[in-house]
Amino acid sequence: LSYPQVLTALTGASGMAHGETGQVIISTADPTKHPTTLSGAVFIARSTFPKAELRRIATPVGDTGVYRINFRQSIEINQRHPFTTVWVDHWSGQIKALRDPAGFSNGETLVTWVWPVHTGEAFGAKGRFLWFLAGIGLFVVYVTGLWLWLLRSGRLQDKAVNVLALRSYGSYLKKNIWQFSLALLHKARYMIRHINYVVPQYKRVLLKLCRRFM
Repeated sequence: LSYPQVLTALTGASGMAHGETGQVIISTADPTKHPTTLSGAVFIARSTFPKAELRRIATPVGDTGVYRINFRQSIEINQRHPFTTVWVDHWSGQIKALRDPAGFSNGETLVTWVWPVHTGEAFGAKGRFLWFLAGIGLFVVYVTGLWLWLLRSGRLQDKAVNVLALRSYGSYLKKNIWQFSLALLHKARYMIRHINYVVPQYKRVLLKLCRRFM
């Protein structure tokens, strides 16, 4: 993924990036007042792959632009970015090029597996979860290894826990949080009473809620 040139050299597959075929595909028809519509282009493209699922459409740019229509066939492992593609001329409605994964070479088929395996979608939800565990597992191994090294080297040492001190700190924290909450409610009650643009019925409800918790 980071070095597509290396992948191309190893597999012999070229033009396998999204929307590429290894050649420039342009419209060669003369512009007319009745260009091929979007729905018409999809209808023409679907005739070549009637059982495929429509994934995305790229509209023409300029007079030489063409429609690029992507489908997904059941034989494709790639769910989000399938390689089945039909290019339809903007003006004449002629099919300019096709890309059918059923006719891919072994190298091209290998390339189509790179992205699904990388994202985990090749193996469904279980595959994504497995990839998640594999990714986070490296971080866990690093952190636990560093922790053990710090303990063995004496840089970290176990200390006795003062339970009574923790309890007293917890009580202090609980008391202060409660006092802080009461102060906020007092402030909210004061503001509600002095805001004239609050709808009267809503104002009464808000004041009632403040009194309930105070």
